[in-house]
Amino acid sequence: MEFSLDSIKRLFENLKTINFLGRIFQWGSVKSQLIEANGELQRVISISQTLKAENSKLENSLSLEKSASKNFQDTANRLNTELEVLKNTLANQTERIESLKKKRLLA
Repeated sequence: MEFSLDSIKRLFENLKTINFLGRIFQWGSVKSQLIEANGELQRVISISQTLKAENSKLENSLSLEKSASKNFQDTANRLNTELEVLKNTLANQTERIESLKKKRLLA
């Protein structure tokens, strides 16, 4: 989406340099430049509105992705905690089994 502001620049340059007689006798060319510049501005406004809508969609998408990422991170943290608990439980159960085996051998 590219746009140029050449018509607008040309219009302002012409308005800066035009003298009194030019304003009287060349107003038709200024008017046509003004119409061109207006069309160009309308295209710029249209492109701007399209970009704003696209930006809004992307911001919403980014927000959803951040939320999903946070949920995945929370799930990963919870699973890591559960894994540590299970490792500790396994270690305790292994120690208990070894203790019971020793008691059984001694008895």
